Amino acid sequence: MEGFRRSTWRNAAKVNSVKNSNPDSEAPVIQRIDVTSPTELRIIADEKLDSLVATSGAMIDLAGRKIVKKKLESPQFHVLFATLDSPLLAGEKYNLSVRNLSDCAGNILRQADFTIGLPIQADSGDVVLNEILFNPPEGGVDFVEIYNRTSKYIDLKNWSLGNVKNGEPDVSRVITSDNFILAPFEYLALTTNPELIKELYPVNSSGNFLRMTSLPAYSNAEGGVILKNQDDKIYDRFDYNEDMQDPLITNKKGVSLEKADANISSKIISNWHSAAATSGNATPGYANSQIKTNVEKDIFEVEPEAFVPDNVSVGFAKIKYKLTQSGKIATINIFDINGRLIKNLLRNQLIGTDGEISWDGRNENGVVVQTGYYLILIDIFDPTGEKKQYKRKVVVVKN
Repeated sequence: MEGFRRSTWRNAAKVNSVKNSNPDSEAPVIQRIDVTSPTELRIIADEKLDSLVATSGAMIDLAGRKIVKKKLESPQFHVLFATLDSPLLAGEKYNLSVRNLSDCAGNILRQADFTIGLPIQADSGDVVLNEILFNPPEGGVDFVEIYNRTSKYIDLKNWSLGNVKNGEPDVSRVITSDNFILAPFEYLALTTNPELIKELYPVNSSGNFLRMTSLPAYSNAEGGVILKNQDDKIYDRFDYNEDMQDPLITNKKGVSLEKADANISSKIISNWHSAAATSGNATPGYANSQIKTNVEKDIFEVEPEAFVPDNVSVGFAKIKYKLTQSGKIATINIFDINGRLIKNLLRNQLIGTDGEISWDGRNENGVVVQTGYYLILIDIFDPTGEKKQYKRKVVVVKN
């Protein structure tokens, strides 16, 4: 979802009384809320809204403020402007709730909750480059992810992305000419085709995206990414090449480079790493797979210790891990008590620094194994060649 993320949401749809071959039975979705001025909000829905309900029946609750005027923008009818009785204050967070918003088919959004704030002028270093896919898979597109490292709400209007040619800044493209608020500590993936990126990297569907009309051309082998503010000032720059990818990756196409620590300068090459294969080779719009952890030793835990395959609540075991450093390769195998290999979960795959691998209790043929103890053998080696092995156990219980 673009813009502010909802912390909670509930909706119920009322089916249109006019039946046709493809009736609209989905309630409208609020894509984002822009704070366009201290006294004005812009509420953007994903479809046309009922003008009478939007301006008269819908309820907008904002702590400490009253809505004195509502106006639906025409002719699209999917943008609702709300005027406040008193201005929002800089540095404050406000809880906002929208209720009973209806589309033209009569489907009602019962409630959607947001946290908003008045945007503040960004300083250099507030928003940084955090991930880039410069060599997409066949049929794919590039993306650049940025991250707001601060507690500020920052408007990206007239900010731009650029590239590098012969070591110098070259072409720039405006990210958005509209108000678009990047919330505190929020990730945002910039691309020309968010739908395609979500299809290619579906591991986390909660990623935050913004569609750009076009991106600068990013070379598949070597180049640079530049982030500029609305005054055309360079706020961040990252010069990359394909040799920065993990040397054990045989096919680098479709694998992004991401930061381990967003607080470290983009110029520090050692802070950039290939995204984990266990995270789908990229993490657009959400936390990186190779993010820095604070553990002193590698940790592997199995939860729960016993599980019932196909059970709704405990139908699989999760192998949860935290690693001291990025760039580690893992092989995970399941054995029975007689030492026979039952299932290979991972085979020489790059894993993240913090994640989990699931086993559903099935063998290589997709058949649920028998009740009993099973050994989880985890082999890890890092870029220096150091190898470590961890043994864990789990119990499978059949109904």
